[in-house]
Amino acid sequence: MNLQDCLKNAQKEAFAIGQFNFSTLSQLRGIIEAAKQMKSPVILGTSEGESKFLGLKQIVNLRDFFRRETGLPIFLNLDHGKSFGYLKIACDLGYDAVHFDGSKMPLEENIEVTKKVLKYAEKSGALVEGEVGIIGNEASKIYKENFKIRPGD
Repeated sequence: MNLQDCLKNAQKEAFAIGQFNFSTLSQLRGIIEAAKQMKSPVILGTSEGESKFLGLKQIVNLRDFFRRETGLPIFLNLDHGKSFGYLKIACDLGYDAVHFDGSKMPLEENIEVTKKVLKYAEKSGALVEGEVGIIGNEASKIYKENFKIRPGD
């Protein structure tokens, strides 16, 4: 079963599939143990930094090992990837999904790169998430200014 089929099934049967980022083997083991107890599919997330620390190939091999050991649908998502080149490598190695975070780019450039990622990911069947906009304090400031919220609200 691929990630897209698993997500469609989850939507049809009204359940969620959690994604949990990990940066150590002990965290990964905890995530897998919880998925086993729940008999649930799970998405393992690694940021660009986490995946560089652990190694993309090693992470894919760990996912494959735990799939065989548990019999569960276990998927990988590269979370908040910053460059087309890195997302391309993740797709080539077997990540099931990639998240391109171009939120710090001008919108037109972000859209252009996101389309490029989407086109490339189609070859491997990886799902793609794109990110635009501002997150955090700046977003709160804009929201308050536009909706006339008093400071402290």
